[in-house]
Amino acid sequence: METDLQQIIKAVASAMGDCWRFEPGRYDHFCHLVDGGGLTLWARTDPSKPSRLIIRCDNVQALDTNGHTVHYAGDGVPSITVAASRNPASITADIRSRLLPAATAWYTEAMLWKKRTDGRAAVVASFRGQLLTLAGARSGHDQQKIYATGWECEPFADRANITFRNLTHGQTLALLRAYTQITEQPMPDHPKHATQDHMFPSGDDLPLFSETPVKATARPFSPAPVAPQPSLLDLRPQFGGQEPQYQPTQETPEELN
Repeated sequence: METDLQQIIKAVASAMGDCWRFEPGRYDHFCHLVDGGGLTLWARTDPSKPSRLIIRCDNVQALDTNGHTVHYAGDGVPSITVAASRNPASITADIRSRLLPAATAWYTEAMLWKKRTDGRAAVVASFRGQLLTLAGARSGHDQQKIYATGWECEPFADRANITFRNLTHGQTLALLRAYTQITEQPMPDHPKHATQDHMFPSGDDLPLFSETPVKATARPFSPAPVAPQPSLLDLRPQFGGQEPQYQPTQETPEELN
């Protein structure tokens, strides 16, 4: 059955076009379809249904900061199953319509992840190499830490943990003074902007702020003359009659009696 699988996938690779090729697997029970752009499809006979083939994206691998192989763990790996009895052209059509759209998007994300992951591993590997140039430095069996007499260091992508042991008091103080000098950052030199040091730069402060009496200015009341205006109320005893005099008059005592 393994031989039939490889024959089927070889025929499918030919039907997929010039940019695709067949590659045998590490073991006989699976093999690969490889695109010229790097996308690899893994194929094998379904163990629970020998009459069907499983075709899915192959794992994308990278190295973590400890040098261990890790696999992309994004959204579910795109996969389809097809009947092994179908002709290569029919299987190819299924791969193009049902698998490749999702597989291409998944592979793009996986390669971005691989670039980031391998990049972090390269940074740590370089730092670890620099540590190993120090006197007496050696790598641990787990490849995570670098050891030397009196200290150990565990590198990470952008930082590291370092531990010292059996230091004298003088060594401890010297180390901490050096660490303090490294970590002290000068205050940022911000550009100076023009500032106003008085609320009233012209000198006319309010007494609340300066406690200086306000200067009194003579302003005599001299209203402008206004033309007389007739009363807005009609006070005539009879509508249409003669309007009475509104000027006040002085009555004599006789008239009051």
